[in-house]
Amino acid sequence: MVSCRLQARANVWVAVFLSTLVGCAAPPRQLEPVRYTDDFGETMETELITEESVGATQMLHQRARLEPYARAVIPFDSNFDPGSALGFKAQIEVQKHLFIGVNFDWVHLESDVDISDAVNNGNPSNVDATEFYESMDRFNFLAGFDYEFELTDAFIKPDKALTLDLGLGAGLTIITGDEADSDFISSFDLEPFFSFILRPSATLNWHVTENGFWTLGASFDWVPEGSIDIDFRSERRQVDDDIDFSSFNIGTGFQFIF
Repeated sequence: MVSCRLQARANVWVAVFLSTLVGCAAPPRQLEPVRYTDDFGETMETELITEESVGATQMLHQRARLEPYARAVIPFDSNFDPGSALGFKAQIEVQKHLFIGVNFDWVHLESDVDISDAVNNGNPSNVDATEFYESMDRFNFLAGFDYEFELTDAFIKPDKALTLDLGLGAGLTIITGDEADSDFISSFDLEPFFSFILRPSATLNWHVTENGFWTLGASFDWVPEGSIDIDFRSERRQVDDDIDFSSFNIGTGFQFIF
């Protein structure tokens, strides 16, 4: 009687062991797409549930990107010649296609206007404000966001996506400059100019390497018109004429994706 019970238990354990072997040998489970039918009862085609199909609409992992860039700068004030800018942008993806981050750039512009042409009896308040500058440097610090739109997943070459970023940034601009030479006004220094900056932008990104995009971007820097101060004969004076430091920028860069 005891031996019969032992044999029965042994048979049960053997059965359990064999079932685990069958389970391990079986292929992994696959998620089949839900079957939909149209109004006529015909089965509609659905996309297989894969990492690629889910990743097209959901953020499977958080992306970060860093982009050094160069820009040609066209100032709105015609007294400044077109110049150049160098900068970089750092961003992180907070939800699918939405990136937030910061960027910094340095803009350099030259002016060939002679301050002596506008001097009236040596009074600096009657001089066009831009005529005090021989050159200008603008340092921009911005925070903002970009939203990514996929235009195509195969641009020129297979699997080389082309995307469009539309963004908006806001922050602080600091403007310094080299003083123009003048025989009429001597010993004056330009004071730094601080202002708000707003930057809408549009950027095309072309996937050229596994973790890199070549970019072509355009942006508009809006800086409210404002008056500058000069240190004239150890006295701080405000120049009556306002300057428009706004500019249009276009250039290229390379975006690293992590």
